[in-house]
Amino acid sequence: MPSSVKVSLIIIGVILTGVTLSGATGYLVNQAEERSIASEFQADIIKGSEVLERELLTNFETLHSLSILFGQSQVPGLDRFREVSREILSRHPNIQALEWIPKVPHSQKEQFQAAMRQYIPSYEFTQRDAQGLMVPVDTREVYYPVHYVEPLMGNEAALGFDLGSSPTRLSTLNQSILTASPQASSSIDLIQGGEKRKGFLAVLPIFAGLPTTTLSRKENVEGFVLGVFRIGDIVNSSLTADNRAEFHIRLIDKTRPDKPELLFSNAPKGRSPYQRISFERELPSLWGRNWAIQASPSNIYVTQRGDNFSLILSLAGLIFTALIALYIYLTARHAAIVEETVREKTLALNLANQELQALSRSDGLTELANRRHLDEFLEKEWYRAIRNRAAISFVFADVDFFKAYNDHYGHLRGDECLRAIAGALKSVTRRPGDLAARYGGEEFALVLADTENSLAMAEKCRAAVLALQIPHEYSEISEFVTISVGVCTLIPEAGDKPQMIIKAADEALYSAKQAGRNQVSWLESKLAV
Repeated sequence: MPSSVKVSLIIIGVILTGVTLSGATGYLVNQAEERSIASEFQADIIKGSEVLERELLTNFETLHSLSILFGQSQVPGLDRFREVSREILSRHPNIQALEWIPKVPHSQKEQFQAAMRQYIPSYEFTQRDAQGLMVPVDTREVYYPVHYVEPLMGNEAALGFDLGSSPTRLSTLNQSILTASPQASSSIDLIQGGEKRKGFLAVLPIFAGLPTTTLSRKENVEGFVLGVFRIGDIVNSSLTADNRAEFHIRLIDKTRPDKPELLFSNAPKGRSPYQRISFERELPSLWGRNWAIQASPSNIYVTQRGDNFSLILSLAGLIFTALIALYIYLTARHAAIVEETVREKTLALNLANQELQALSRSDGLTELANRRHLDEFLEKEWYRAIRNRAAISFVFADVDFFKAYNDHYGHLRGDECLRAIAGALKSVTRRPGDLAARYGGEEFALVLADTENSLAMAEKCRAAVLALQIPHEYSEISEFVTISVGVCTLIPEAGDKPQMIIKAADEALYSAKQAGRNQVSWLESKLAV
């Protein structure tokens, strides 16, 4: 065989080998690069979804703030409702409206309408007919009309609308009553300024007293604080400008798995999605709804993060096959850097998750444990006490004449007062096994595990608050802010429920108030230590 043929064959072999190796290596590198971009994209989406979750929680907390107006079975006047609502809306532009929805038996229908006509002469209970027009409401046993709404401008049609006339809205109200918890509705169409947008309703039930059974909740529900939220505004406020420009995002309501619903869609103009990368993350269940984020990056997002290593490697392999090993080394080094970057971001995300979990278990105003944390802690210690046949104590404290304090000194001073009281109570509970919490409004609670001196601890709490010497010239019993305290200590037995010690401490608190306030009352029972 002529040497020229051998050379040609060798050249052809080298070329074929180089092309094959370059092509195979380039493909593998491209896949690794795509996985790296996918990891970075997923980290961005996870971070954005956590911001969205915090934004939703922050918006939902506004209903708790508004519900304080309806404490102690007192419905505020229209002017007071509007004043507080305007303050809340000024801080939360994602909320379209805040409303008060009373429960109105048919026997009180005319009375309610007449009272409201002093402000709005045309006020009446309404519903939508088959054509979607507002008409007078049909006769039914109970109505849930929009009694107050802020802002009124742009929401005039909602005033007087009976939520009980809408099966989906009525279902949300009933679920909120049955669970005694806030609930969010499925999506609704919001019309404002001639523009149609997706939104949802969130309701918070207001009860007379503290009903614990389904029947008592139905009988004692007084109404609902309701917020109308714009989904698009909430999602957009959670995304950075870069995210909105580069991510194709869909927010899906999966509460009904058989009928998922699109709530929000963001498609950057002129930027098509990169089909080979997509990610879905389900948000924690919020107020009875199960939402998920589905996302894909744009082609530009992927292109900007690509470094063309695969193309460079393929070209280099055609010229110098020997450089392939070096290129693989550089690629491996690059992959290690990318992996380290992903690991750092994952660590940062874990830390953010821990911070978020801590926030979800603490009260934003006082930094004490919140009601949810208190219930979990009490249940854990309760069953520990049953196993160990040990004593457990529950201390219930209520700020005396706090409504008068708020009315005359203002809510900002009221918040400062609650923070000071929280600090005093926390200073009393020094053992790791004790927990101080804000029960709600101006009520605080302490869980004292395995203790026999609960009465002394309660007295320390009362004295610590009095020692703050917070002036309260509108108190009927003291020139300073005081608290009334109820205490109950039990050795629970199998079958006993934690609610019994809360109820007993609440009865003791009531006795302390009846006896003149600024004192400690201890409830005796057959289980008391």
